Amino acid sequence: MRLLKYFSVIYLLLLAYTVIGIRIFPVDHYKISLGYNLIPLKKYSDIKSLHQSARVLVNIDFWGNVLLFIPFPFCIKMLFKINNKWHLLLFGCIMSIAIEISQYIFRIGFADINDVITNSIGTLLGLLFIVQKKVSNEK
Repeated sequence: MRLLKYFSVIYLLLLAYTVIGIRIFPVDHYKISLGYNLIPLKKYSDIKSLHQSARVLVNIDFWGNVLLFIPFPFCIKMLFKINNKWHLLLFGCIMSIAIEISQYIFRIGFADINDVITNSIGTLLGLLFIVQKKVSNEK
């Protein structure tokens, strides 16, 4: 159990570095685009009109954001003893919104409603794993 808490702390630190730190301490001339997008799913609906390499980047962005947040509810549950599934889901959504607002306010990234959506999908998938594990343990 103690080891899982350490992994949870490491995950949250890596998450913080990934969404904020990499922009403050860039690696290999990492280009930062600034601004915001409030049109949900627009870049995904325009994907067919993009060049192949741009499509790959859009897919990486989508799946990267989803995968990044799958462990989030598990870590919050472990560290803060939050067991209510709706609170875990809400906390993931609020954290994603806070990240995007911070990126815009502090000019350390591009605030995108699509990131909030995909991060929330990742949180939901992580929560489904927790619920599934709980159900299978009860059998």
